[in-house]
Amino acid sequence: MFRILILASALALFGSCSKETKEKVPPTVILVSFDGFRNDYIDIHKTPNLLKLKAEGSSFEGLRPCFPSKTFPNHYSIITGLLPGNHGLIANTFWSKEKQMLYSIGNQEVVTDGSWYQGTPLWNLSSEQGVKSASFFWVGSEANINNRYPDSYKKYDGSVSHRARLDTLRSWLKQKDPPRFISLYFSVVDNAGHNSGPLSDETGVAVSDLDQVVGELMAIQQQHPYASIVLVSDHGMSNLDPSMGINLPEEITKDTSGKIIAGNVFYLIYNDDTTKINSWKNTLKQKQSEGYAVYDPTNFPEHASILKGKNSPDLMVIANAPHWFHVSAYKQPTGTHGFDPYKNEEMLGILYAYGPAFKKGYFHDRPINNTHIYPLIAEILQLDYDKKSIDGQLDSIQFILN
Repeated sequence: MFRILILASALALFGSCSKETKEKVPPTVILVSFDGFRNDYIDIHKTPNLLKLKAEGSSFEGLRPCFPSKTFPNHYSIITGLLPGNHGLIANTFWSKEKQMLYSIGNQEVVTDGSWYQGTPLWNLSSEQGVKSASFFWVGSEANINNRYPDSYKKYDGSVSHRARLDTLRSWLKQKDPPRFISLYFSVVDNAGHNSGPLSDETGVAVSDLDQVVGELMAIQQQHPYASIVLVSDHGMSNLDPSMGINLPEEITKDTSGKIIAGNVFYLIYNDDTTKINSWKNTLKQKQSEGYAVYDPTNFPEHASILKGKNSPDLMVIANAPHWFHVSAYKQPTGTHGFDPYKNEEMLGILYAYGPAFKKGYFHDRPINNTHIYPLIAEILQLDYDKKSIDGQLDSIQFILN
């Protein structure tokens, strides 16, 4: 009798498991950003979990950021599939002639103002089609964009531990009606790269910390096998040579008639006086060397979309690494980014895709543009979108799908 009861219980359990296995669970995508994680960190620093994730999923030689290779423009390009000139965030700090206001990542009032953000973020696209979304930090997630927020989101606080972020991810996935699109953000590697340079021990420690995060993400995915992980970074990092600092003419930097947004990598110059702009452009080009490039809306390279949007500067001067600009308001960082990603391969980030949606052990030996991630995730989640309304193209990346 005892044996019969055991056999009956085993059959009941087997039947239950079989039923659950046969039930089709809708796919989930966990989009994770490691800010400032250069594409070769996986080889330079100790990363056993990342190497495992790469070997068992799909990966690329690098993820090419949009121009310029700054944090806010590229995170928002990833989440909208748009180039910065089309989604409006052309830099971390820029001037809006239309609003007569400065956008700055340190100003919470403007960062949470949805009128600065164009396009349809993935959390809006999913929520509009009945797919729940959640975000533990992402550019734009705290803003009311087209009268929507992610269904669950957190206000940015860099002091929140990695443990707390992962525990929240676990809790979201355990909900009765869990979100199917989730974004996560980690900044520790970017901070270390700025403070001590990409090849430093400090950066190595930060990379190791995030490698532990990858181990936990893979364990979470194993507990939720219908979920896929898309791990990205917004840009890479270059070491700055202290001897390669350069100055722009004071007739430009000291002028107060317009707006000049200065940084170690580029200047954005706004001035309604076209005579003055033309004079400055000529002055810069006469003194121009291999240290920097000068662009305006008439001569920008094809990939520099920020010079054709509504927040476009009248003049942009961008350093060519390893050159950088002396800016008195800023302490010279040891490492930085923002350089032209088509000229400087150290600006390349990462794209690793892991889980049931992706091929196993697939490596693409060329970089791919980050705007293609949007249609990739939309395809996995079976979300409809207007292909003509974005810059990303599914055809350019769908070959990694299972």
